Amino acid sequence: YEADWHEDHVVLKADYPVDVNATKATFDIQFGNVERSTTTNTTWEFAQFEESMHKWADLSDNGFGLSVINDCKYGCDIKNGHIRPTLFRCATNPNHIQDREHHSFSFSIYPHSKRVNDSDVVKEGYNVNFPLYAIPAKAQEGTLAPEYSLVSCDKENVVIETVKLAEDSDNIIVRAYETWNSKTPATLTFAGEILEVKDTDVAREGADVLTGVFACVAHPTGIKLRLEDLTGDLIHHDIVFVLPVQRFKLKIVVVIRKRHASRFTDIGYFSDTVYNR
Repeated sequence: YEADWHEDHVVLKADYPVDVNATKATFDIQFGNVERSTTTNTTWEFAQFEESMHKWADLSDNGFGLSVINDCKYGCDIKNGHIRPTLFRCATNPNHIQDREHHSFSFSIYPHSKRVNDSDVVKEGYNVNFPLYAIPAKAQEGTLAPEYSLVSCDKENVVIETVKLAEDSDNIIVRAYETWNSKTPATLTFAGEILEVKDTDVAREGADVLTGVFACVAHPTGIKLRLEDLTGDLIHHDIVFVLPVQRFKLKIVVVIRKRHASRFTDIGYFSDTVYNR
């Protein structure tokens, strides 16, 4: 959509009616999602006139659901079977020119069967907000594998949200989280030769050195890892970490790679946000 908007004291919303029987709607937030009531039976529910949504909002029952995916509009209300993203909110205080400009945005409609946690809405939300792109490259010597992944996960509900270089070293930061409130044993597979892996936090403090193959299960309060022996030559082999991913828990690890003969150097850039594809 394209819009040149210059109104005062007007809230403009889109409206997507959905024929489902649901008392709760689901809204995407950073590293997870939240549920909110679709009724106004209490003063608390009446006060929930709008909720935050990052990539999508969904209204589902046990047989059918509809998700509205967006790329830049982050407010939405879902009441009485209507999904209504907020397009413009033209207040005059504290910003007297709020939303009075040219807007370019898009919405994608994603119908699915069964409940929202049985759908691919998380993947579709990333696909809309981070589309694949191609860049030209010169011809090079050697062979190219039919597929390559710097890091991948074997579970759909564990999202590899960020892969990036550390700001103060050549180490790689990997952030992953569990998105459907489900205790899940998951396996992360890294390509290339790795010296060690550190379990850390958002500030990358108090890192514990982890080496080898790890087993893990997703829990509601955090990810715990147990160390197993690693056998075999690391060179030209994938390194596998099995992580216990806790429900809605952000997991951060520091990957310390070997400074030479590493396939990590084959990647010329690192995206701040990636999804398993």
